[in-house]
Amino acid sequence: MTQSKAALLSGTRILDLTGEPAALAGRILADLGAEVVRVEPAEGDPLRALPPFLNDAQGSGLSLRFAAWGAGKRSVELPAGDAAFRSLLRGADVVMETPGWPGSFEIEEADVAHAVWLRVTPFGEHGPRSRWSASDLGVMAASGNMFSTGYPDRAPVRSTQPTAYAHVGPEAAFAVLSALATNRPQRIDLSMQEAVVVANMSGVGQAFRGGSRGRRSGAQMGKTREIWHTSDGFVSYGLRGGRARVPSLETLAAMLAESGLATEAWRDRDWSTFDQFKASDEELRALQEPLEKLFASKTMVELYEKACETNLMLAPVNSPHEIL
Repeated sequence: MTQSKAALLSGTRILDLTGEPAALAGRILADLGAEVVRVEPAEGDPLRALPPFLNDAQGSGLSLRFAAWGAGKRSVELPAGDAAFRSLLRGADVVMETPGWPGSFEIEEADVAHAVWLRVTPFGEHGPRSRWSASDLGVMAASGNMFSTGYPDRAPVRSTQPTAYAHVGPEAAFAVLSALATNRPQRIDLSMQEAVVVANMSGVGQAFRGGSRGRRSGAQMGKTREIWHTSDGFVSYGLRGGRARVPSLETLAAMLAESGLATEAWRDRDWSTFDQFKASDEELRALQEPLEKLFASKTMVELYEKACETNLMLAPVNSPHEIL
């Protein structure tokens, strides 16, 4: 029998002592059916002070991030040395913390010897940076992600939202699930920097294969364009070869023909042999120029609907307005 996701962690008690970097993990585990108890510091929970705020008619000023990351949790306010706090520690199957973070609690190993103990730190508990502090900005920079994000003649760029924390939350939740599957106490040492390395996608492997560290290239990714103008915004599409991308290239060739924009470079060719690394700059220009015209003639929604219909490897670049 298969279990529903809500019942997967039924009967599992998780004590959430995390700060902002791993707060999303508890939300995910609560969605999977765990009883997640969020212990808020007696002096006030820093998570409640995170903008943006929802100012309702009563002027509550609710932190939207706290509400989103705290959904499904049960909050209690206790001082760290309180007897009730110690009782929660003893009764927990999982204890999650971000030591040293504002609002964090000091935990002794003996208090959690019976449980899965997750400790999330910027650079892990061992190594030359183990005692370093870092926020989302520092972790994104140290992961190498910002090295490749932005234009080459400008400073590195990070997302306006705490992207590192968004990566850490699911990785932490998955680590807890893996530890619970062993059915014995575990200590999990999770490095935020290592978790965020996945945001570089294939960048690490490409550095070893071709020597490129993914230096900032703006709208380009390697030799080809990645970000394209539409009539009302932008889409992401990688003009690249490979077996998985052949159907997308065939779909675009058909769209160009229907729009009267197809050129010789797009007509009657075997896309299974296309390799952007072997293509000349002249060939790539011949492919990109009509594609620029096609994308510019469509809206983001039109292109996204076509992508959903045909499995075209294309995605809208959503601003906060589009997300809303």
